[in-house]
Amino acid sequence: MIYPFTIVLMIAVATVQGPFSVFWSSNEMRSVTVDGAGLAPAVTECLDSSRQSRIKMEFRVCRRNPAWFDSCRPARSGLNSIEFDVVTESYRVESDLHDDDVEPSSSGIPSRLEAIESVLRMRSVPLEYLAQGDVSVLRESGTFLQVRATLSCRGSANRFFANVSRILTLGMVNVIETTTDWGEFSLVSDITKSSIEP
Repeated sequence: MIYPFTIVLMIAVATVQGPFSVFWSSNEMRSVTVDGAGLAPAVTECLDSSRQSRIKMEFRVCRRNPAWFDSCRPARSGLNSIEFDVVTESYRVESDLHDDDVEPSSSGIPSRLEAIESVLRMRSVPLEYLAQGDVSVLRESGTFLQVRATLSCRGSANRFFANVSRILTLGMVNVIETTTDWGEFSLVSDITKSSIEP
């Protein structure tokens, strides 16, 4: 039985389909770069309203199971963010791949277009990291990568105050959050092309 609250919750979750492309980061095929170019209009719209945009990318390695549901390893994630710095008159882009023992990176990029392109990419994500150390799973037939993103557009206020502001202003101030569907990409090791098609 589906309760009315469940239906409302399902309607409230926005989704975007097909925003990703995935390609090998090097000829050794040990890491991939995920490009979320399809999210560029949403990031641009967020920056136009002088707000910070964050993109949380989630990745999981899965294997097809013809007799049952696909089996997937727990998801790994990374976070990219972009905002305009009025002091340096450049866009500050930060990138962090969670649980990878590498410090987050931060850079100032004067060009708006280059900054948006940079925040939409998660570069050189190691396959070993995605497989959580068990590289044998990458050699199994039917192995593929799933990717999705959650895009949030927020100001300096936290979510509680943003929601209060939205109520007090009859919805004119809002924290926008959008989640994409999972996109699937082949991880077949004998691919000689530079890109993996969805």
